[in-house]
Amino acid sequence: MKKVALASAVVLLLAGCATSAEDAESSLAPAPTQTTEATATATSEPEVVVEPLTAERVREIVLASYEKFEAEGMTETVISDGETIKLINDPTQPDYMAAWFNLTTGERELIFETDYFSIFIAYLQLEQDDLVITELEGGFRLEDSLYGSSDYFYEDGLIVRGAFAEVTQTFEYSVDPELRKGLEELAEELISSF
Repeated sequence: MKKVALASAVVLLLAGCATSAEDAESSLAPAPTQTTEATATATSEPEVVVEPLTAERVREIVLASYEKFEAEGMTETVISDGETIKLINDPTQPDYMAAWFNLTTGERELIFETDYFSIFIAYLQLEQDDLVITELEGGFRLEDSLYGSSDYFYEDGLIVRGAFAEVTQTFEYSVDPELRKGLEELAEELISSF
């Protein structure tokens, strides 16, 4: 009985606050305010998180890039002295996985050592005792007495561009289909020459 009386009192109290059904509905709806609109706008914008570029972060970027190079392959474009050279690494090939193609002169050749690839050099530089890491805008410089100095620029945790002296490089973590055919042709030529 007490519960019914209490419930009736709440209903009467609410009914007394509103003079009509329309007033009751409008009193329950929140009034639009500038704060509500500003909050909606602020939450729809992505938050930019900038990680500090520590030696450990550089290590993570280089290792992630190297692992992707090994797993998915790479097309590295090198521009030097007015020539454009493309190097490919195709881990799906059974025997010969890498080649370089000079798009300016038409020369092409199989690669038997992975230190032709800048990502592999960056990976090797991590192990040098005298490695010096310098932060650059959007990237970092790796410098040591064995491999020299190279600048690397990254996006989304992977190295995408590089530069040293007058040479520029771009890195795509996939194998150019046309160059893959060229690699397969070079491999066939080599095998048939035995």
